[in-house]
Amino acid sequence: MGGCSSSEPEDTPAGACGGSCTLESLCAVQRCGGAAAKFDADGCSRSNCDNSDRCEPGRVCFVPSLVESFQRPTGVFCEARPDGSCGCGGTLDGAGTGLCMLPSDIPEETCVVPNDCKSLAQRVDELAYTEGWVNGDTQQRVEDCQLKMYAKQQELACPHTARACDGAFPCLLKDLCNTEGCGGATSRLDANGCPRTLCEESADCGAGQVCFVPTLVEPSCFPTGIEGCSSDSEGSCNCSVTADCSSAGLCIEQADVPTEDCVLGADCAALDLQAESLGHSLVSAKSDLKLRLEMCAEQVRQQQQALSCP
Repeated sequence: MGGCSSSEPEDTPAGACGGSCTLESLCAVQRCGGAAAKFDADGCSRSNCDNSDRCEPGRVCFVPSLVESFQRPTGVFCEARPDGSCGCGGTLDGAGTGLCMLPSDIPEETCVVPNDCKSLAQRVDELAYTEGWVNGDTQQRVEDCQLKMYAKQQELACPHTARACDGAFPCLLKDLCNTEGCGGATSRLDANGCPRTLCEESADCGAGQVCFVPTLVEPSCFPTGIEGCSSDSEGSCNCSVTADCSSAGLCIEQADVPTEDCVLGADCAALDLQAESLGHSLVSAKSDLKLRLEMCAEQVRQQQQALSCP
């Protein structure tokens, strides 16, 4: 049986690698060369790998799905037919591994992101299939590319595919936001499903952001940290949080700041809770946030007096 030489027993030599198929006949039925081919330009079957340490000297472990849609069996068999053509078959499996390639065969752009939702969904699924198959430098390339894919899905508002926080959480964005809430002035998560940065003043935040405490508009308590989110069933996403009540503010977009940035509680119980929470945040607040909290706390005191709260 012909095919291209390989360190793996399931692959057979072909073409220039000593198999029965000529290079021309092999490459007529199998893609040869480039970053998305099981065979190199000489018709040699590339070895499967989980990281570059597993490859021959001078070769790099690369996952073809990083640059284009690519599905293949682990092993490919090729042999010459009587008419001079080359016939190939493969093992009955799908490969989530990388392939050992020469650096010159790897394109300069090592993560090609499609610009349509259908192609993105296919590529995201293909890259997700590598989990457990690759590690080390190869896994890092896959993870970096996955983040870019998730970001493009969100940019295009792809249905049922965008991952929360550019893939940081293994949940669909819509599922996370349905469960935990995202964006607005009082959510611990921003519109992309990412935990908001804690702050003591607006100088701690990014451009166009303001340091804001949810208690200013809604009696509430938010945790200092989000330890992780997971999807236990289809359509759901739940987050585990630290068991505390943060005294910090949250960095929110300027556009998310409410027009009325001090909404008073409706009764004495709500006002008492609001006064306690505002006082808790005032301990660490600075500059603009401290001023905002002090002004609201004074309004709360005045309302307490108006309602003759004990």
